[in-house]
Amino acid sequence: MTLIQFSTGISVLLVLSQIALVGGWGAYLCSKKFRIWCLSLVSERAWMGATLIVAIVSMVSSLVYSNAYDLAVCELCYYQRLCMYPQVLFL
Repeated sequence: MTLIQFSTGISVLLVLSQIALVGGWGAYLCSKKFRIWCLSLVSERAWMGATLIVAIVSMVSSLVYSNAYDLAVCELCYYQRLCMYPQVLFL
């Protein structure tokens, strides 16, 4: 497996997990039925933990790629980082 294939796989998984978590939080805050259903599955702390883990892995992997591998950061990556880095601080 090359670095590009590995990077693409990690990127796709992280973006999908971020979309799922943000959508889940939105539904959790807006819908009382969804909130009750979510709390029957996992606790609120588990949701926060999963969100924090995704945010930290995203932040660390982007820093490793830009600093350790000296890969140039594309314009879309800057926009993603603008949304991703504050998540770690807020959580």
